[in-house]
Amino acid sequence: MENLNTINIHGKMYIPVNERIKYFRNQKQYEGWTIETEIVSMTDTSVVMKTFIKDTTGRVVATGYSAEDRNASQINATSMIENAETSAVGRALGMLGIGIDTSVASADEVNNAVRRQENTNVQQTQNNTNTSYQPEYRDFQMEDGNVVRYKKAYSKRNNGYFWLIVDESLANTYPKFLKYEG
Repeated sequence: MENLNTINIHGKMYIPVNERIKYFRNQKQYEGWTIETEIVSMTDTSVVMKTFIKDTTGRVVATGYSAEDRNASQINATSMIENAETSAVGRALGMLGIGIDTSVASADEVNNAVRRQENTNVQQTQNNTNTSYQPEYRDFQMEDGNVVRYKKAYSKRNNGYFWLIVDESLANTYPKFLKYEG
């Protein structure tokens, strides 16, 4: 398998879903195969998605599931279905054997899990201190001249702060995480 781009998350390398999709679409062995998604269940606040990978005969060769909660993150507040679909696609491609050198979980899936844990930590801190939490944002100028907004986040695992990109659609172009320096 050709080298796929990876992202380091807490010292472990993960492959983003877009890399898995590009590999799937560009390999002759998967020509004519399809990626199909469906909503398994959905409420106002949660969704479960399923992805099917089918060969040229229509036989299901891999599946992947994902669940997302609208209240899990700011991104899910507006893009819960899209995030669930992306994660389900990544898992199905992982089950097919694409991008699983270190984990079936994709970088996107792990980032979402980290974000959910950190949001839980923030909510627990708010509940424990009865103070109003005000997120801190900072705009960073990138090497190409563009300005990208990041949000200050806390990592319980690393016991420290970092900057998390706000607009997930930019995460394929700019670093998802930046080192926090006061």
